Amino acid sequence: MCQTLFDRADMAEVHVARTGALHPLWGNGSLDAAARHSMGRLYQEPLWSDVRYINCLRIVLAALDRRLTRPKGAAGGDVR
Repeated sequence: MCQTLFDRADMAEVHVARTGALHPLWGNGSLDAAARHSMGRLYQEPLWSDVRYINCLRIVLAALDRRLTRPKGAAGGDVR
């Protein structure tokens, strides 16, 4: 799911750069816009004391770290 969201944000960013308009499905190229436009209903963010939330956040941040630190030319690109 993380990779799909990252890919959609990348595609939206390219679309915005080419057309000057928001991507019709995934917004402006940010992860926030991609999530809000394509991942279904977003729920209220849990409290920091919710261990399940913290564990999910760790998974997302690790996936983002892998994506942003992979060698140039590898599949995908920057995610903003």
